[in-house]
Amino acid sequence: FPYTTLFRSEFDGATFSGSIYFNKATFSGETSFAGATFSGTEICFYETTFSGATEFYMATFSGAIEFDGATFSGERTGFIQATFSGERTSFTKATFSGETRFVGAVFSGERASFDGAMFSGEGTTFDEATFSGGTAADEATLKASFVGAGVSWGPITPRTLPSPASENE
Repeated sequence: FPYTTLFRSEFDGATFSGSIYFNKATFSGETSFAGATFSGTEICFYETTFSGATEFYMATFSGAIEFDGATFSGERTGFIQATFSGERTSFTKATFSGETRFVGAVFSGERASFDGAMFSGEGTTFDEATFSGGTAADEATLKASFVGAGVSWGPITPRTLPSPASENE
């Protein structure tokens, strides 16, 4: 589906197996993947645009998941109770401009990355979300209210900076 434009898409309960590529696709209008199962080795939404309300309610992702550079510009984006169990989950440089909810989401893969992500909508919530693998959010920006009550964080790996002494060597 790369470079495809889809209008008011509903993939509720759909099963996607094998490698799935929605790279640079545009989802115009409301989009729903509620209860969808993604079981490919690679699930790519690289630089994909979601311009309406977008729901991944109770979606299951078991491969390497990439939403890098994706734009979510609808009034709301929901990954409520979504499960990310692939080796890595990446929202690097993704942009969320509406209400964004990761309520009860489970990130159980080796690494979840929100590096450089931008959250600027009415509210962003990760209530009751669980991160059991490594988590990174270098240079992530929150320009909205943030709620994270009950979040369970696994190991958070900070970026390692060189010591001042090693810079002079």
